[in-house]
Amino acid sequence: MSEFNYPEPHDADIRNKVEFRIYLNHEDALAAAEIAKRHAVHMVNQGYDFGYNCPGTIKKHDDKYWVCCP
Repeated sequence: MSEFNYPEPHDADIRNKVEFRIYLNHEDALAAAEIAKRHAVHMVNQGYDFGYNCPGTIKKHDDKYWVCCP
């Protein structure tokens, strides 16, 4: 969707209900998290269920930032 333009990730891990976009710097991760929150609201309004996942959250692992995205 063009209205949700995420920063280019270093890598990605596509899961069942969400995608984790992996960033090397915190600023890009924060920007992606804000977009993911808005994107999630849009998808929830269309009836999508993320299960136990929480789009817009950031987890740091091995000096990389993992952003949960719809």
